[in-house]
Amino acid sequence: YIPGSSLKGATRARAEKLLRSFGRVDICDPTCDDKSSNLRSCSSKIAEARTKSDAAEQKPTPEITPCPVCDLFGHVDACSRVYLE
Repeated sequence: YIPGSSLKGATRARAEKLLRSFGRVDICDPTCDDKSSNLRSCSSKIAEARTKSDAAEQKPTPEITPCPVCDLFGHVDACSRVYLE
C-alpha cells in the first residue's frame, strides 16, 4: 500500500523540476527559506503579504498569484486540484 499523499508529493516534486528544466523561473521551491529569493514558496509569500497587510491598518491582503504548480497541487490558501485514490 502506498498512500495517495506520497504519490501526490512525488508528482508535485517532479512537476516542479520538469517546469524549471524548461526555463520557467516562476516555479517556487517549498524548501527555500531565503526571504530575498524569488524561489521561496508561494505559502511564505502569501503569509508575508498578510503580515504587511495587517500592519498597514487592516487593508485587504494584496492578491498573490501562486506559481502554476501551487495552483494545481494547492498551497496554504487553496485546495489541490489533484486527487489520487
